[in-house]
Amino acid sequence: MTDRELILKKLEQIEQALQVLERHRTHSAKEFEHSLETRWMVERGLEIIMQAVFDIGAHILAADKKNDWEDYAGLIEKLGLHGVVPEEFARRFRDMAGFRNVLVHEYLEIDLRILERVVKEELENFRKFVRYIMEYLERK
Repeated sequence: MTDRELILKKLEQIEQALQVLERHRTHSAKEFEHSLETRWMVERGLEIIMQAVFDIGAHILAADKKNDWEDYAGLIEKLGLHGVVPEEFARRFRDMAGFRNVLVHEYLEIDLRILERVVKEELENFRKFVRYIMEYLERK
């Protein structure tokens, strides 16, 4: 699989997960509390998206020998610094790295109000990330 094919496959994973999450955009923290199935579906969808974002970023930076990041937040920052995504977007989007860590490592302690906010307010940022990566691929 070429670099481009791998990145496109990861972008497709993001798109698929966004389609599922869009159906749960109106759920409240209370609804997540009462439906473990819905909560797990949303959490897993977000985890898939964020891991694909970080995989794409790591792959792009590694291809250009720019592996000077230490954590996922740093990876997002470097995507901005190297012109893969706009720097302003990278500064705002880097907080998703912290949320990803909560999902993966502290899933029993997730503040459901934050989960609600992410689903209601952050899905568009994931769509922007997809657009920025597509634009980057077109430039390459």
